[in-house]
This record gives sequence, structure tokens and C-alpha cells, in this order.
Amino acid sequence: MERRSRPQTSAEAQFAQRDAELSALDLADRFSRIYETNMWSDAQSRSGPGSSLDATAHLREALSRMIGTLDTRVLLDVPCGDFAWMAATPLENVSYIGADIVTALVAENQRCFGNARRRFVHLDLTRDPLPEADVVLCRDCLVHLSYANVWAAIANIRRSGARYLMTTSFPKRADNYDIVDGNWRPLDLQAPPFSFPEPVASIPEHCREGGGAYADKSLLVWRANDLPSEMD
Repeated sequence: MERRSRPQTSAEAQFAQRDAELSALDLADRFSRIYETNMWSDAQSRSGPGSSLDATAHLREALSRMIGTLDTRVLLDVPCGDFAWMAATPLENVSYIGADIVTALVAENQRCFGNARRRFVHLDLTRDPLPEADVVLCRDCLVHLSYANVWAAIANIRRSGARYLMTTSFPKRADNYDIVDGNWRPLDLQAPPFSFPEPVASIPEHCREGGGAYADKSLLVWRANDLPSEMD
């Protein structure tokens, strides 16, 4: 695995403290343990500080407009996390499917938030067949996956038949490095080894975490048919 000489991010430091415990677990159990123990230590959302209402204030309004622009009838949000910020996002005339690898989280979301136009399902983005959807929203997910599982997730999204992928990227950083699944790093999907093409749209998140170190964090939109494969 590629190593780098720069200081650890705060998220990497938190993961390092639990590395031995988490690395012994498979992907589902690893993310379940992170959720159950609130490893990111956020008071508002166990999905982490990036999922708080304050952190998503600009994103929620912009995302609602973007979903309309993309003529979205069915939105697949994977991973949906604890649905904290999405519950406050206007999704008029859209059928919503929230999916997550953490079984207990899916059951709790379905109990608290499920209705005729909103349902929650358990799945692993890297390998399970995805429900049919026009747009796959994959925020704050690939940044937590190893290169191998990023490629697996991309391939799965390509197979799903969705028209668009909306996912987190840190544009123009061009300093990607591999991690252990469950850890975190900023990921520039337009840089090697992924080399995504120019996105068709973008939503800057105005992220204030890390004292402005991640101000470039964005939700970028690509046509699913334009996504690269590992063999490209």
C-alpha cells in the first residue's frame, strides 16, 4: 500500500487508535463497529461531522435543485448513514431509496423514516446488486474505501443502469493514496489512478472542517456510462 510522508488527518489518527481492532473485521462488521462506537465522535450524527445539519446547510438546498435538474424520479442514496441531514433535504416528487452496509442502521432508518416514497435497504455497495435508480448519490463513501473497493463500487454502479453518479471528490488535489477500508482521506477522482473525466455538474460543499483544509470538498456529478473501469 502506498505510504506518504504528510501528517495524518484527524480522521486517520482516530482510525489508527483502533487499527488492530478494526482491521480484523470484514467490511460490514468494520463499518458496523465504527457506527456502534460512534468512532468519529460527533454529537449530532454517528455518520461523522460531515453529516451534521450545519455542515450540510449549503449542500441540502443545492442538492435538491440538482436532483431536479437531472430529472430524477428515483434516488439511491448509498451509504445513507443515519439519514440525519437527508431528513432535512427537500425531495419533492422523488422516490428515495437509502442503502447501507450497517444492518442495524437500515432497520432503525426504516422504522423512523420509512414511508410510501422512502425506503431503506441493506446492501454492500462493492458487491450487491443495486436497486434501479436514475441517480446514485454516494457522498462520503469512496473516501473511506481502499483502492480495490473504490473500483469495485464504481463497477457496481456502472452495472446498475443508473444514469448519473453524484459522489464526493476533492478537485485538483492530484495526491491520491491508498488506505485500509474504514479509514479516511481526501480523494481526487479526476487524478490517477481513477482519472474520471470532467464532471457534468458540481456542488461545492463549503466545508469548514479541519480549519478550512477541506474547503475544496465537492459533490461532483458524472454520467454513469462515462465512469472508467479499472482496465481502462
